[in-house]
Amino acid sequence: MKNRIMFVVGIFLVLIVCIGVFLLFSQFINHQKINSENMNSEPTPLPTLVGIPTSYTGILPCADCSGLKMDLMLYRNNPSDTAGAYNLQETYLGTKTQPYDTRGKWKIIKGDKKDQNAQVFFLSADNSRETEYFLKINEEKIKLLNKQLAEIQSSSNYTLTKSSH
Repeated sequence: MKNRIMFVVGIFLVLIVCIGVFLLFSQFINHQKINSENMNSEPTPLPTLVGIPTSYTGILPCADCSGLKMDLMLYRNNPSDTAGAYNLQETYLGTKTQPYDTRGKWKIIKGDKKDQNAQVFFLSADNSRETEYFLKINEEKIKLLNKQLAEIQSSSNYTLTKSSH
């Protein structure tokens, strides 16, 4: 009887080892397949900016230039969409620095530090961890918020105005 129990335990252990080897081997094969697919694939392109554009522009304060001109284009497929793609061009006025373009995705989130029902445009850049928040003041104006979704404490203007281009 003791030998039979030892035999069953031995078979059970061999079975567990075989299953473990099978799982490791299948993970290795899957990992190799994923890596070969990544090696052969093209880099992910920036989103195609199509749809209905809404443009906002303004000149914000800048510590080491005469002003930061921001041109923000929000793209949506339908007027009622609450998400889409964006392009933000930042130009440092009074410097020789080339304009800086950022593309990414945007969505409307609810609430800021003052008002839980406020509409805030959340912009997330595609190629970095950059994020921006703009409070929708009305149909014509949005205002840059800090990373804590609060208004920037300053007497300077952080408002962008809807433009026709």
